[in-house]
Amino acid sequence: MRLQQDGLKAAFPGGIQDIIAPGVHNMMPGVIHAGKPAGSQSHYGDQLLFLLDHQLANDGRVQGWGDFWLSKVKDLPASFYRDQATKDTIANYEQGKKEASGSNDLGGVSRLGALLAMASSAGDLADKCAAQAAATHGDALVNPTARFFAHLVWAVSETGKTPAELIPDILASLPDLPAEFTEKVNHGLAGGLAGKDDLEYLISIEPVQMSFGEMKFYKGATCHIPNSLPLSVFLIVKYGNTDAASCVEKAAVANAMLGGDNCTRALLVGLVLGARPGAAVPPRWLNVLRSPHVQLAARIASRSSIIRAMEILQTSISSAVNGGWYICHFMF
Repeated sequence: MRLQQDGLKAAFPGGIQDIIAPGVHNMMPGVIHAGKPAGSQSHYGDQLLFLLDHQLANDGRVQGWGDFWLSKVKDLPASFYRDQATKDTIANYEQGKKEASGSNDLGGVSRLGALLAMASSAGDLADKCAAQAAATHGDALVNPTARFFAHLVWAVSETGKTPAELIPDILASLPDLPAEFTEKVNHGLAGGLAGKDDLEYLISIEPVQMSFGEMKFYKGATCHIPNSLPLSVFLIVKYGNTDAASCVEKAAVANAMLGGDNCTRALLVGLVLGARPGAAVPPRWLNVLRSPHVQLAARIASRSSIIRAMEILQTSISSAVNGGWYICHFMF
């Protein structure tokens, strides 16, 4: 059984530069995201777009999101992968309990981009992100993680400062943060500021290897917040200190090459870095986005006050489909 990160490096010595479909380059089709063509979203991206639909239909309110989410996910085809948080939340609702799963995955928070366009302030964005994430993910680390990323993307967009400049003040401004949360953010901040090698930093989070089917990968690459939070912050800080025009591309490629559950990280890394003035997405990625995403952008872009928010969201979506999320389940 080969280590995923080694296999990625061998298959893509120059990094994953283009959007590819599941099953390409020794990927294992039929297990995760079966039938998804290149340019589509993972289950995380699909749920982000469900939330965007809910926002548009409800004037930016998150009330009723849990019921709407259930109506969208419960009868989806096999191509929509159901992670444990989704399975457990559906089970709770079907038992008459409108309760989230106990998951600490970053997936609920990664839907943040859908809320940016209709938020009125950083605090409003944070409240909405925490509320919508709580519909499906109930672990204690979910709320502070939601608030942190909401304040971070808002501050980057409003001030034009780099994430590295903003993170210490954001941590200081948020009340009652769990010690574990602060430790994880600072771990990512320190690694990014030091410009550590990407794989070396991943291993430093948790040097334990784990298996998924026929694949081995470092545990630090999983979607659980104790792992995905510091790794996302690391990528945001390290590549947020590079040229704005290319930082999204660099970070998306680096994130994909780290493997694991990189789609949830990509949605947040692309969102925050896309908020930097001058940030851009390579046209070769935008041109491959599937038509539903293009249609959504067209529907919302007519509202001139939120065009910039949609541009930022586009970097989030594009980062998540760059070869990226398909490599979550790259088998060797």
